[in-house]
Amino acid sequence: MPTILISAANSDVCLSMVRIMKSHERYREWRIIGLAPDGIWPARAFFDEVIPVPFSKDPDYFSSVLKAVQSTGADIFIPFSEAELTFFVSQREKIQLIPARVVINPADILSVFLDKFETAEFLTKIGVMAPRTRILSDVRTSDMPLLIKPRRSAGSKNMAIIRNEHQLKGFMQEKSENLMNYVAQELIDVPEDEYTCALWRMGGELRICMLWRRLQGGLTGVAKVVKVKAIEDMLQKLADHIPGNLMLNVQLRLRGGIPYVFEINPRFSSTLMMRHKIGFQDFIWTIDYLTAHKAPPIWQIPEGHYIYRVSDEVIVNPEKRA
Repeated sequence: MPTILISAANSDVCLSMVRIMKSHERYREWRIIGLAPDGIWPARAFFDEVIPVPFSKDPDYFSSVLKAVQSTGADIFIPFSEAELTFFVSQREKIQLIPARVVINPADILSVFLDKFETAEFLTKIGVMAPRTRILSDVRTSDMPLLIKPRRSAGSKNMAIIRNEHQLKGFMQEKSENLMNYVAQELIDVPEDEYTCALWRMGGELRICMLWRRLQGGLTGVAKVVKVKAIEDMLQKLADHIPGNLMLNVQLRLRGGIPYVFEINPRFSSTLMMRHKIGFQDFIWTIDYLTAHKAPPIWQIPEGHYIYRVSDEVIVNPEKRA
């Protein structure tokens, strides 16, 4: 029986991965094993097994992952968290030691898009609009209003909107020993025109999904399937400047009809299940390609459809099983 290992198993995206596989006719019988730091977490209600591994900053991280891959005979391994991706960028040779197909973007892609300053520099170089972006130590008062965020890491934590000198001074004093680890972006102040886009390509087959979105608690709470030519042209240009296979989540705002890309996540994103339910099944397409070199179908865009994120509850018994 084929086996897949998925790290950061308690994250919402990885829980979506296992739910997708368990409901899919080709993959529901696979052994699906999660990797995560030990604890009573929801992954135990979904995965066939959860193997404890330390965080990627721990010196035993890689040996624990390697042991898990070897002991389970895993066919596919998906390192998911940004910290793990950063680990594999800094130690690229480690990937070659894993006796399984590793689902990960090429290191050159990761090294750019894991760094928001490098992302902005790359986009400007290829002619894609991005908010003016500076390292926090280089910011000017004339740059305001600003969105300040960690230079690395995904999500909406440790972010601040700065609109005046008092706010800027306070933030810089608070982060005075850490200024190089933050970026200040020009605030594209049109929150009603924000989009999240999946850009996926394997075996030369490119697929694009554009979603208008509204955030709830840092995640996409409601999305609408759209087809905007300016965004489509920008995504095509981005894909044309990146060789090989890719799995990207491109976040942008549309101002004056021009898309401004403010972040690119080089991994599957939190709208994975939303996309899956409208037929943009990039996770399944990835497994299909790795196991059978099967090309994805032509995606029929259900333009105008809305997708809502709703909560659910699971109970894990004292034996840590659902």
